[in-house]
Amino acid sequence: MQPLYYLPGVTEAALFPQRSLAQSLLAARGLQRVAWDLTRRSQCSVCEVERGPDGGGRGLVLSFDNHLEPPALLGYYPDRQIWTQTAEGCWIGIAHGDRPTPAQLQRRDKLLAGHDVMLAAEAWHVPVIRFPTALAEGPQVTAWRTNLPQTMRWDPSGRFAPGVRDEWQWLWDLSGRMWQVIMEAEPDSSGNVYYELEEVADLALAALAANYRIDRGVQTALGLLDSSNWEEVLRAAIDWPLMARVLESQKKRADPQAPPGTSAPPGPPADCPSTVPAEPSCT
Repeated sequence: MQPLYYLPGVTEAALFPQRSLAQSLLAARGLQRVAWDLTRRSQCSVCEVERGPDGGGRGLVLSFDNHLEPPALLGYYPDRQIWTQTAEGCWIGIAHGDRPTPAQLQRRDKLLAGHDVMLAAEAWHVPVIRFPTALAEGPQVTAWRTNLPQTMRWDPSGRFAPGVRDEWQWLWDLSGRMWQVIMEAEPDSSGNVYYELEEVADLALAALAANYRIDRGVQTALGLLDSSNWEEVLRAAIDWPLMARVLESQKKRADPQAPPGTSAPPGPPADCPSTVPAEPSCT
């Protein structure tokens, strides 16, 4: 079953003024990453309750359904649910013995194209968010491609110049850092690379959030990411399976005598820029 969310002190009328979803209220409770693409009352199931997991007064239990059936257990049932509090005062409820599946957290019927990554023994589809289209042609990255939704447009000279849609710009911007973490990491004198776990966790959650209703709160409740698998998520987001083949091809051109199957070690392409263009290009 999909997760439930408890908002203390919130009423249905406050969350759905004129049948539209009050995104500002959700943002104040830290749910903007989960529900930013929803706008209508019909995309949610709601239940006002007399008490909730906070032990206080009235509040609202809701689920974000979109293409899903309404949850079988909507409300506050402490003996049948596990509730986790978030930093913003929202609570996330998971039914005992009915852990949400990837399909139940899926943001839409059709997933953005990418690669499957195994998390908690299930396949989660991570979209390709950023990959250089000109990497194999020279040392400089001059253009990028993405599987994020793009607007079809032309510039004043008549050149086709698609750009990431406004509602996805936040993720395109973050993908520059995803690329840097995987491709531009600098090892220390011992050859080790160190990361801030909180930063890479947030980046991996952002990549997953393109296809799933997942954020820090859902991660805390489900424990999908850990220190051993976050890198696989970010590698999928920069199309590492293709990237590895490109690096292999580059090495073979540089060293024609290299034996078959020799793999180039992970690392940045020569002179790869540390900053990224504001817009991708399609191929």
